[in-house]
Amino acid sequence: MKFRFYTTCLHILPPEIAHHLSIWGLRYFSPKQSIEIPAGLSQTLWKKKFAHPIGLAAGFDKDAEAYNALGRLGFSFVEVGSITPKAQPGHPRPRLFRLKDNQAIINRYGFNSKGMNYAKQMLENRRDNMILGINLGKNKETVNYLDDFLQVAETLIPYADYLTINLSSPNTPGLRDLQQAEIIEPLLKSLDVLRVEEASGCPIFIKLSPDIAPSEETELLSYLASSIIDGIIVSNTTISRDGLSLSPTSKQSGGLSGKPLQKRARDMLIRVYSTVGRDKPIIASGGINSGVEAYERICMGASLCQIYTAFVYEGPDIISRMLTEMEQCMLRDGYSTIEQAIGSYYV
Repeated sequence: MKFRFYTTCLHILPPEIAHHLSIWGLRYFSPKQSIEIPAGLSQTLWKKKFAHPIGLAAGFDKDAEAYNALGRLGFSFVEVGSITPKAQPGHPRPRLFRLKDNQAIINRYGFNSKGMNYAKQMLENRRDNMILGINLGKNKETVNYLDDFLQVAETLIPYADYLTINLSSPNTPGLRDLQQAEIIEPLLKSLDVLRVEEASGCPIFIKLSPDIAPSEETELLSYLASSIIDGIIVSNTTISRDGLSLSPTSKQSGGLSGKPLQKRARDMLIRVYSTVGRDKPIIASGGINSGVEAYERICMGASLCQIYTAFVYEGPDIISRMLTEMEQCMLRDGYSTIEQAIGSYYV
């Protein structure tokens, strides 16, 4: 439990101060932990080898300042951002809230970002052994969303192992309204042209909201199943407050992450996999707080998993523990590789 003391100390501080201090510490001290990766947990997806299925979701390393250190802690892949074209402050503080009794977080950061040019400077220090995702955002006041996403993609695609289109954050007004096929299609076409021009073959993912209306979700998933999208992240934070204990903090506005999101994210994963199958690999996110839960998501159809809130509460020690639990589940079910477990829920 090498990092537990530091994690406990950070929780004494206000949430946003603790977040910034974590990034500062990782950036300037770059701690490393040795993790034994069980045999059978590696996969090759999008022509890239993932040492194991556990990555860090976007929202933690917003400005690409600590991704190398996060890789040294043992994450198989790290997604940075959301990164916007221009720097913007986000919403006024306080905008980050811990709900310890629920193992949850509410945030309404509002895409606070130092901008794509700052991120580019940080990404020039990228190490080749990092699998890095870049989450694309739009500025709050932008009218032409297409220009914003393309500007960030054009600037940062040389550093990316994949790009994620973020249309599902609840903290930017009107953003979730863009989760429609007729809006996404021209963006995908433009990004596809860009990656051909760059000769990068960079995969393009989309991150979905768990709050999308059922009829709109059905239509969107039908479109995505036959689109040029390469992968789907299920899911972003929720504005629902189902399952929360009553407290003043639970009434704060913003996106809810952590354990209370678990059921909603699971249910959406099942619906997404039922529509797209394994043709578009899925990254599960939302309420994943153990290796057992990560394994369950893989059985439900995910190929990889991302954590965020569990990492905030438990610190880097959680990574090794999750991998051990995943191996135990895999062996219990008679699988020699984690790939064999993908979608086994439906067999």
